[in-house]
Amino acid sequence: MQTAKLLSVSVLIGLFSLMFGFGVVMADEDSETAVEKTTEDPAVKDLQDKISERKKDVAELESRIKKLKKQISQKNQEANTLKNELSIIQNRVAKTELEIESTSIEIETTEQELAIIALAIDDKELTIGENKEWLGSLLREIRRTDQTSVVSVLLMDDSLSEFIKSKQQLAEMEANLDSSLKQLQAAKIALDERKVEELDRKDQLVALKVKLDHKHEELKGEEGRKTLLIAQTKSSEKKYSSLVADLKSQAKSIEAEVFNLERTMRQRLTKEGKLTSDGPFSLMWPVPSMYVTSKFHDPGYPFRHIFEHSGTDIRARQSTSLNAAAAGYVARARDNGMGYSYIMLIHPQGFSTVYGHVSKMYVKKGEYVQQGDIIGLSGGTPGTRGAGPFVTGPHLHFEVRKDGVPVNAELFLP
Repeated sequence: MQTAKLLSVSVLIGLFSLMFGFGVVMADEDSETAVEKTTEDPAVKDLQDKISERKKDVAELESRIKKLKKQISQKNQEANTLKNELSIIQNRVAKTELEIESTSIEIETTEQELAIIALAIDDKELTIGENKEWLGSLLREIRRTDQTSVVSVLLMDDSLSEFIKSKQQLAEMEANLDSSLKQLQAAKIALDERKVEELDRKDQLVALKVKLDHKHEELKGEEGRKTLLIAQTKSSEKKYSSLVADLKSQAKSIEAEVFNLERTMRQRLTKEGKLTSDGPFSLMWPVPSMYVTSKFHDPGYPFRHIFEHSGTDIRARQSTSLNAAAAGYVARARDNGMGYSYIMLIHPQGFSTVYGHVSKMYVKKGEYVQQGDIIGLSGGTPGTRGAGPFVTGPHLHFEVRKDGVPVNAELFLP
């Protein structure tokens, strides 16, 4: 009976030797190697082939995007003509469409890569489970061997040396297999971490696609405005030049009005001792959205040939509530009918904020507002109240000024 037990131990060790040799190879792999080995699976091979093809598509799209960017840059250097303006917009729309398509492909390939990683994780978990079962069998056999008394072994002919050898081999196999399991578990953790990274990347790509979709809508609206402009000017460059000159005059008039009003109101409030502050100047976003459609001094601003973009355009649906970005006094709440309507707030430390394309006013001159108070409703849809001539779609034109001079609002927003 004891001889049979030693025989079973020897057989178990032999089997374990074969299994362990395989297990060590698997355990030494990192997450990248583990994923690569799954190429033996036809489903994985198919996914990898698809990924490779789609990445080629992305490369081709990026090449076309690069060419369009170059064309846009060249057109921006040319004279401000109606034809050039429309050409720039059409190229920008085409570029954005390609960017959307490219991002969609990147999302698709990321999902396929995630599927490959999931298969690798499943394979690793299966290997870990099998090794755990073998380790359990080994430990049970070691415990049974431990119960064998030395006297019993001595009574068996020529079995003592075999017994000692078996005990040593079992102990060695236990240590080696435990190490193998730890390595396998580490590999699985690495795969899980990569899966989290890939999911984060997918979230980023989805967010980018949403952003590009918004931009595409804006550019389509801009193209429609340009098409309408052609109809208004009857494709006459002379009429277009006259219209641009009139817009420049309006822009200069509004800028002078805002600058002088800010200075006059600040002097009065300072004299009355109302502009005191102990802490640093800080702002909150004036609308729920934090998506910027045109930046401060944006080179891609559609009216860049008429005036420098002095503010930050923030996406906001028509009639979105406008919140005071900081506490202050209302210097002006100008309702200009179908023209450009705005609200100006005066703050301590030489700062002021301007909210443009306001469709409805909730405050009046001289009123004090706390940060976050609703001061009006947004606008910007062409042809609506408060929008004015410099619009392509609903949004908030938000300005921050220091001592009357426009500065980059994004430097002060959280």
